[in-house]
Amino acid sequence: MREFIIITGMHRSGTSCLAGSLEARGLYLGDVVNYAPFNKKGNKENKQIYQFHEKVFNSKGASWDSPCYVECFSNKEKDELMAILSKYGDEPVVGIKDPRILFFIGAWEEFLGDQVTFKYIASFRYPYKVAKSLEHRNKFELEDSVKLWEEYNTALLKLIERRPVLLVNFDLPSDSYVIKIDNVSLKLGLNDKPNEEFFTKELVNQTEGSNFESLSDPVIYEKLLSLHDE
Repeated sequence: MREFIIITGMHRSGTSCLAGSLEARGLYLGDVVNYAPFNKKGNKENKQIYQFHEKVFNSKGASWDSPCYVECFSNKEKDELMAILSKYGDEPVVGIKDPRILFFIGAWEEFLGDQVTFKYIASFRYPYKVAKSLEHRNKFELEDSVKLWEEYNTALLKLIERRPVLLVNFDLPSDSYVIKIDNVSLKLGLNDKPNEEFFTKELVNQTEGSNFESLSDPVIYEKLLSLHDE
């Protein structure tokens, strides 16, 4: 059976770096964005897939920064998604990266669960760093960004309750991060070493931490840390 490796997590939390690192270890991502102003090596997303997700969000009065859960697709949406997925050809293992997909897991599994085996891997990051990155990129207020971080990572924890999810902490020191990527790559059946390492320190912006407990729920981050170490 065909295998989809779903790469997700909150925006600005290292998901692009994770996807690029897995691609460097043999994961087929297909036609993805390899350069963007705020991702010098690209966000590694299939443009048609994230536009599809955003279109479905919009039909429900939602968006990436005001998400809602989607448990099933309409027949028209299923046809549209199948047309997008057909462009991956006959590749037996495909990586699909989009933070938004956290809110679409139910719909993807309902639609493709008897045709595809799903594996999940997610990146997470300290909320203040994510908020500072969104402030820089999108001019968001820090408080609003942290609330959005909580929404996405609550969705991630809900997924973890239902399915096995490999977690990668983007706050790890560089050497430890690369070792972690090697380890999860092996668990996914990929190469444990790349021909050329995707990760560089320059990919990590907003590295300064801060005490953000007045704005965020520390329990969520602490829970992710504990699961990451298991």
